[in-house]
Amino acid sequence: TDSWKEVFDGQTIGYKRLVRLAPMTASKIRINILSSQDVPLINNVGVYKADSAIELESNVPDGLIVIDDQDVGTGLNQIQYEGTWDDRKTQDGFYNNSSHWTNSIGAKATFKFKGSKFYILSATCPNHGTFNMRIDGQETIVVDNYGTEDFLEQQIVYESEDLTYGEHTVELVLSGQNPHGGGYAAHLDAIYVLDSESGMIEIADDDIIVNEDAGRVEIPIKRVGGTKGEVSVSFSLESGTALQDQDFQRMIEDVTFKDGQSEAFASVKLFDNDEMDGNRSFKVRISKVVGAITGFTTKTTVNIIDDETPQNLAYHKNVTVSSIEDNLVQFDPQNVVDGNIDNTRWSSEYNDSEWLEVDLGQEYLIDNVKIYWENARPSKYKILTSIDGQNYTEVIPSTDYDFDPKTGNQVVIDIDNVKMQYIRLTFTKNTGAVAGQIAELEVYTNDK
Repeated sequence: TDSWKEVFDGQTIGYKRLVRLAPMTASKIRINILSSQDVPLINNVGVYKADSAIELESNVPDGLIVIDDQDVGTGLNQIQYEGTWDDRKTQDGFYNNSSHWTNSIGAKATFKFKGSKFYILSATCPNHGTFNMRIDGQETIVVDNYGTEDFLEQQIVYESEDLTYGEHTVELVLSGQNPHGGGYAAHLDAIYVLDSESGMIEIADDDIIVNEDAGRVEIPIKRVGGTKGEVSVSFSLESGTALQDQDFQRMIEDVTFKDGQSEAFASVKLFDNDEMDGNRSFKVRISKVVGAITGFTTKTTVNIIDDETPQNLAYHKNVTVSSIEDNLVQFDPQNVVDGNIDNTRWSSEYNDSEWLEVDLGQEYLIDNVKIYWENARPSKYKILTSIDGQNYTEVIPSTDYDFDPKTGNQVVIDIDNVKMQYIRLTFTKNTGAVAGQIAELEVYTNDK
């Protein structure tokens, strides 16, 4: 019975209950009926694997040890609290719906574990500060609990380096500091511990860009927390806008890590064509690991860049902005270069002269810029460019543009072959709100 793990606790009203769970590996399922208004009758139990687009994300990989904040004591896999802590035994959103919270400078938490790597789970917000942490009495490491969102639970605020396998002692002390400004309180939610000399297998990059004519795409796989013994990794492929046997080969071979090996690559064959069919994508997922634990990052999106279509140079490049509306994650600046014109956008705070800037990564001669905005209303922009990111030249003065659904809610701005690495849009008027708001920015060149 020690191998059973509780994954859901709830009630059923009516004749059917659907329970959504994060993906997990199991050979048996047990349903314990704790109470009932009448004799329980079960007609059917179904178990399903949801599509990756709608599945729940797993917060903790199977095989990691979890030290909950309620595991209080001085032994292995326990936490000892000193000073003033608020023991919040019922707090929704946290691991096991509990946490310890403190705003008392010098409050201390000490935990011991046996393993080779650990992760600290906390909550982040603008009014959370830092812990001063020491591992086995070594030099102090700052653990930052700050976040731009109002409040996010179950956030990994620290991932340790790979440690020598064995017993370790970690001390956390509230510093009373917040280098970002604001308060300095902090939560301690849980500790994830890797107790394995064989390590944990993850995909190293959750988003990969490759040209259509590359022939193959190499997916980097990493082994963290230990490299003892041989490990075998299997994969599955999922079509997106890219199709199996048309854009990529449906077969992907297993990867084997030898004893002592920490890095490897999985390989997928790509097919080139002479059609202008646009950029496409598919997913690669770790489906099985033998000899080690499956880690946090188990899938990646492979973005295939069509070599016949004029390329958007801003695609997936780094974006800097003047502000983000209420610091909300749905208005992430990277949304303007994600290729998703219809479903994502960036929005600034409600001020005049807000701006966004894209670093193209190198110098180009730019011919035109496309701006997409789903709302059919006028906006006014000016465009500045720079070679070094320090000195800017205005190439398009403040001009009114109309976004019309008949033309795809886009405007095309000709720039006439201006050399640049950085392009900045400054928003000088928005009839819907005093703010900068766009869905997508695309940048093109005629330079071959």
